[in-house]
Amino acid sequence: MFTTLEYTLRMVQTTGESRDFKKTDLEARKNRLMQAIAATFEESLTETVAQRSSLKPRETPAPTATKKRGAAIRKKKAAKRK
Repeated sequence: MFTTLEYTLRMVQTTGESRDFKKTDLEARKNRLMQAIAATFEESLTETVAQRSSLKPRETPAPTATKKRGAAIRKKKAAKRK
């Protein structure tokens, strides 16, 4: 979506605003998209307190698959050393 907006903004700047899209409209869409993505990131990365996001980062445990894979790699390296 960002690529499409950026490309269209550049084309409007180059060719003028005689088409359906005005530069200000495209910039407003881009800003709304960025705000929506920022809100989504904030919600996914912070704890929820009283049905609102806090600034405290959410504690997430390390994925089990990564731990298992790391243990397997260390085991293989240890076996090669012997």
